Amino acid sequence: MTNTQAQAQKWIDILLAQDLPFIDPLSEQIAAGKIGELCKCGCQGFAFDVYTGVTIRPLQDGAGLLYALAFASNFSEEIDMLLFTDERGFLSRVDVTYGADNIGPLPEGLIPGAKIGAWPSACDCSSNRVLWRSVARTARPMVVGHRALLGVATRLSQTVHTTSATSRHPPGVSLTCLLAHLLAVCRTVLSGALNAESARPR
Repeated sequence: MTNTQAQAQKWIDILLAQDLPFIDPLSEQIAAGKIGELCKCGCQGFAFDVYTGVTIRPLQDGAGLLYALAFASNFSEEIDMLLFTDERGFLSRVDVTYGADNIGPLPEGLIPGAKIGAWPSACDCSSNRVLWRSVARTARPMVVGHRALLGVATRLSQTVHTTSATSRHPPGVSLTCLLAHLLAVCRTVLSGALNAESARPR
């Protein structure tokens, strides 16, 4: 499915039709901005530019992942939508992907259905959608064997890994789109690890 300004507007209309806890400031920001760069990786992601100098409420404090939603579709996989903000807390990007694991480009003829899930920001690691089911929702500290703790673990030989693995995204993918996915996942894992560490008894 080709990513176009018209298609991006349709996703915005779907977003505004949802019962979101931040729908009022989101509506204000969308009215005070415009659709920006379109991702060309096969997803339907797009940047959103809220004009400078506007006096409206932020969605959150600072930049990062804000919210994630999942919708049923007329195909075998769901549609996922992730919302990001800039350093002002204003909507800066919407990622729209196919399948819980972003398995490929959105197919032609895809029709979104009812909302089937919604997840708050990446700070809530117990109910976070960003990892797309590929990583446990609550990060756990790495278990170290007793030989390693005693300093007598056997040293493994250095392995040279090839770089022949194919990317999930075809050539021409927007760097902004790739970084958005990467930062969302890294932030989630690190936040979960820190929460798990702080919860350990001292």
